[in-house]
Amino acid sequence: MSKKTKNTVLLIILFIVIGLISGGIVGGFFAWKNKKAKERQEQPLQAEKTQEQKLKEQKTEKFQEIKSVEVKDWKIYENKEYRYKIKYPKAWFISDKETPWLVNLTNYDPKNEKNKEVSGVKVEILVQGNPTNLNLKDWVKEGHQFSGSPKNTKEMKISDLDAIWEELDFIGPTINVTIMRANDVFTVSYTGRTAEYEQYKNVFEEMVESLKL
Repeated sequence: MSKKTKNTVLLIILFIVIGLISGGIVGGFFAWKNKKAKERQEQPLQAEKTQEQKLKEQKTEKFQEIKSVEVKDWKIYENKEYRYKIKYPKAWFISDKETPWLVNLTNYDPKNEKNKEVSGVKVEILVQGNPTNLNLKDWVKEGHQFSGSPKNTKEMKISDLDAIWEELDFIGPTINVTIMRANDVFTVSYTGRTAEYEQYKNVFEEMVESLKL
């Protein structure tokens, strides 16, 4: 191979190498640029999610703090005829004068004419006899003839007594907690319109936990 040919080949190889290096640099630059652009697009979304998470955490902490203070400041209702006690928010109203076997606790004043059709929540405590001596599960099952089948059911203990918690859709969202003590059957029901029902559901749970039979 002549010297001139060798120089030509070397020159071609050199151009190829330079082209490859340049292509790599340009490709790398565009890849880096695209990555940065994507990061800039994601940053506002990530910041928004972070802010949303912070607000959610602050709301949860505030709610837990308020809940703790409220529960400590609750009143205690005592039904001497049927021998039970239950805590309830101090701002709530209670009606038990005429029917001690049926007590209603509400977050609105039921005596106020304006509140007859107003939205709100109600906790009802009903005490019934058990003349046929049904066990707890059979009693609850028999009640399904009127209330329909529950969406959720769980067994629990209240004052060391067996209890059944049911979530139903009976004339609106409803929770029934049924407890037996000797020949008395206690049914603690929670009802309300959807928005208020969800808002005060935790209050009902606290009330049930405070129940002493």
